[in-house]
Amino acid sequence: MSVIVTASSAALVHACGYSFRSDVELPPSAKSDESRRGDAFGLLAEQWVNGGHAPLLSELVAKLSDEEGHRLVAMWGHAKTWLQAHVRPGWVAERAFAYDPTADAARELPRLEHRDYSACTPSETVAGTADLVAIDGDCVVVRDWKSTVNGAPEVDASAQLEWLALFAARAWGYDAARIVKLKVTEDGVFPSEPIELDLFALAAIAERIAADVAAIPSAEPVPGDHCTGRYCRAVSVCPATTQAMTQLVSDTALVRKEWRYQPIIESPDHLAHMLAIRPMIRKACDQVDAAIEAYVAEGPVRTTDGREIKKAFRTMPRMNQQALVELAKLKGATEEEVNGCIRSSVEGNGVRISGGAKKGRAA
Repeated sequence: MSVIVTASSAALVHACGYSFRSDVELPPSAKSDESRRGDAFGLLAEQWVNGGHAPLLSELVAKLSDEEGHRLVAMWGHAKTWLQAHVRPGWVAERAFAYDPTADAARELPRLEHRDYSACTPSETVAGTADLVAIDGDCVVVRDWKSTVNGAPEVDASAQLEWLALFAARAWGYDAARIVKLKVTEDGVFPSEPIELDLFALAAIAERIAADVAAIPSAEPVPGDHCTGRYCRAVSVCPATTQAMTQLVSDTALVRKEWRYQPIIESPDHLAHMLAIRPMIRKACDQVDAAIEAYVAEGPVRTTDGREIKKAFRTMPRMNQQALVELAKLKGATEEEVNGCIRSSVEGNGVRISGGAKKGRAA
């Protein structure tokens, strides 16, 4: 397979192409429960729109936690209602495309497994899958599901949708496209305002893709908000992260194994800097944990000094609040009585930064 970047990474590769270089060895990446829930949601939509049975759906659902399982049911209920009201003949789901940035040409790929781009040719170094595609007159319309938890930070998906719109337009022979983000929460479906892309807008997107892909082989790390705001598999091996780690914990503290080392904040600006690099360090630690779990997933590992390293499990009781509420109502509790059990409490919620200079401008 020759693909080096997909539409879901459009914003990241534009901001920093380092993680896409062929000489950067990426650590194993463990799939999160939220990611599995998102995949299962997309497959449910595919099954409903296209008919038939979506591959891997049962397997994905079986791996979900109870919390994410209940969340999936709620989100899919809203999405199904929206689809019933809006889907028209000709709409299709989960359409995969391959794109050749040098030739500015795309084609639709055969449906294999979920997000499988193995049918790409060597020149098709870019690919992507559109959640929903339709034709409206002389315009191709791409809609993308974004299932998210209430209160979660908004992630700008415009670059991803622009790439997918270009792929579909080039593959199907259209000079205009429209993109719509479908935000799905446990409260409902919230479509974004449609964005129209004409012939010139699509050409500009094609030029940007070609430039971003061409810059990958020599790309150097570019630290920024994308390091923590975007999914990047290179965080734990990126020189920018290493530099951030040395700013947070000194080299001498690491050499001396001073695990109780406490950084001293020297000024308000130093405090702001520490807050900025902390999420990057946390992401790096998460990837280290994922690499360790992946290495011992097949069974215990023994080191040369005789130690045994293995994955540990423990059973913890978890209280399902929604199930308790439903049980209380089943036993005759009224809405007022249920609400009477809810108490407000003020708890710490980290440290936040507000005000100051706008992004992209010096303070």
